[in-house]
Amino acid sequence: MRQWTEPRKLLARFAADERGTATVELVVWIPFFLLMLLLIVDASVFYWRYTAMWDTTRDIARQISVGRYGLIGTTTVAAVSTAVNADVQARLGNQFTAQLIDGPTFDPALRVTANVGALSIFDFYGAFAASSPTIVTQVRLHKEPF
Repeated sequence: MRQWTEPRKLLARFAADERGTATVELVVWIPFFLLMLLLIVDASVFYWRYTAMWDTTRDIARQISVGRYGLIGTTTVAAVSTAVNADVQARLGNQFTAQLIDGPTFDPALRVTANVGALSIFDFYGAFAASSPTIVTQVRLHKEPF
């Protein structure tokens, strides 16, 4: 049978025991470090996909300017815009949309848009916003007359 000890002795023995103190510190700090790691990974993927969005916008704008999609004057803007949108979605995904904006002169612009959630893994940026923020890349084309 177990003998009961005085509460003071039991409390003193408990206060002197240091087993498990590292576990308590680990449990306190691990969520913070895990959150920091996830934020760093999410920011890295966000900027990587944002760079891919810019590269795609610039590449397709160059292809339009050299005539891959047909001359702007001979092919309708709607037909070129549909083909460009299909190419952007094939390269980046269905969350991205492209729009060919016909300028007042002969210089159109290519605009690619996406929600912030399409660029990141965990969507930390969109979680703190009241509405879903949109990322836009736009390149103005200068087509030389022939």
